[in-house]
Amino acid sequence: MHAFRTEHGFTLAELILVLLILAALAAVAVPRLDGGLSLAGAAQRDGLVSALRQAHATAMGARRLVCVTVLNAQTTAVVMASSIVNDCNAMGAGAQGSVTLLFLADGTVAQSGAPAPADAIALHIAGQPDVTVYAGSGHVE
Repeated sequence: MHAFRTEHGFTLAELILVLLILAALAAVAVPRLDGGLSLAGAAQRDGLVSALRQAHATAMGARRLVCVTVLNAQTTAVVMASSIVNDCNAMGAGAQGSVTLLFLADGTVAQSGAPAPADAIALHIAGQPDVTVYAGSGHVE
């Protein structure tokens, strides 16, 4: 009697074909994963713009001074009981790299500690377009 011997395993051609398919899938998938990371930066910028617009609307609607401190695109907003600008200056003091914006009841915006009033205040977020706050109108873009 003859015993038939069966071989188990994959041929070299089959292994190469699988590797080529995996390489093609990786070439398509990796750029898409990188696109997801840029969406996080865009969402962070959109959140900052939204917070600044809300501060402007609150200042005008409540007729109160609103102090907003921005540090690394994170915002802290406080509606002040008084319209004393020095209270805002004390709130934002000390944090290295922070910017304190004063949203006034008349719709204008000033930057705390700025030597002179500016027409526009630019806030920088890494990898994203600057967020610009126009001092005369309070418009944020």
